[in-house]
Amino acid sequence: MQNRMEIVCKRFNKEKELLFAEKQANHKYLSKLGLSTSKDPPCGFKESTSRISFAEEIAFFEALHYIRYCMSCSGKTSKGLKSARMIRLFKIHDIIRNRIIAANLGLVHRAAAKTSIYLEYDSKISAGCLGLVDATECYDPWKGFRFSTYATIAIIRRFSREAKIRSKIDISEEIEPDSLLENSGIDKNTLFYLDRLNKIIEDRAEDLTEDDINILQMRFGTKVNPDGMTLRQIAEIKNLSPERIRQLQNLALDKLRQAFSDTDILKE
Repeated sequence: MQNRMEIVCKRFNKEKELLFAEKQANHKYLSKLGLSTSKDPPCGFKESTSRISFAEEIAFFEALHYIRYCMSCSGKTSKGLKSARMIRLFKIHDIIRNRIIAANLGLVHRAAAKTSIYLEYDSKISAGCLGLVDATECYDPWKGFRFSTYATIAIIRRFSREAKIRSKIDISEEIEPDSLLENSGIDKNTLFYLDRLNKIIEDRAEDLTEDDINILQMRFGTKVNPDGMTLRQIAEIKNLSPERIRQLQNLALDKLRQAFSDTDILKE
């Protein structure tokens, strides 16, 4: 618990330190939520799971950053980390954080239902909840964008990471890499190219539809079919014209280029 206190202490907007240090800061950030650093939180505060408005969301996150600032001030010594005040601040911090998480669990279910990443629904929910917790820990309400936007990105990235981990486990259980090289008949350069292509597609799976992934893999090859297929061959399978397949292929490649050119919001 002490290690987590030390980590949480550092997670506040340093640009707001002067505001947090004001005498009225406790009233400004906590009183409107019915909380105070001088007394234990009221019973039942964390039990509500109802949605919160945008204004309430901002108020909760500002209070969260203020509490972390108070914790950083109290936790500058090992004695301070174990003090009654520090333990009370930690309780308030977790109550606010849990209230935010409870109010936004719908984001996890919505993302799980709408994303095409190949992962069981229950696994998506588990991974998505971790993504929601990550977003709650890192979100800064003064940056100017809504928490739902930030959290959805974090949740989908968790889906993608979990799918990648599970696919590696499945592959390693099915066949050994050395055996794959010996028995596949694919030269090492081609295998390296296919590995890189599939890794790129897996890393950016949340930016592609299932049709996008299917067309790219048929066109450029997989370990099962390293030679790939012609536009005409794919067109016959998909019951479309070769020109339409070419357009869909280019759209999928454009999505990958756009995904790699976008700024990663979560890495600040």
